[in-house]
Amino acid sequence: MFYHVPYAKDNIAQWYKHAPVFDPKAKPQWEILAKEAHKQVERLLKIYDIELLRVTGQPYNDVYDMFDDIDAGKLMISVDNSEHPVFALEDNIAFRTWHDLAHHEVYADFSYTGEVKTYEKQLAHVEKFSEFPYKDIRHALFVEVLGQAASYMCTGTFAQQKGF
Repeated sequence: MFYHVPYAKDNIAQWYKHAPVFDPKAKPQWEILAKEAHKQVERLLKIYDIELLRVTGQPYNDVYDMFDDIDAGKLMISVDNSEHPVFALEDNIAFRTWHDLAHHEVYADFSYTGEVKTYEKQLAHVEKFSEFPYKDIRHALFVEVLGQAASYMCTGTFAQQKGF
């Protein structure tokens, strides 16, 4: 499946770059993804005994610093680059929390391959725990994780978040 091909990073980055910032027809998928992120965080916080801290800037030099923090009972989530055409700030924080805890679950680094593994873990969470149909979440999750990751890794900058 195209979604799971790590070497497609350049193609995905170009796709993300040329995609519209917002497509009103896609808004329901993003609203479902936001609800899903909150539910996944609620579920995961029953497993992980951690304090969530909102910070500015990028809180971790590498994924292992983040893993150490999670293991020590805290997780810092950046509020930077949170402007999104659909997500409110609280939705973005929930999504980032879910995503970072998924990194920890599969011990995946911040490389593109690590992002693919983390995306696949989040898909597994959806398949196993979600009340929403997988098909209603998959595209928005792909855009949010792999679209943004490919864009960042190919350009070195955080692109505008999109909801298409």
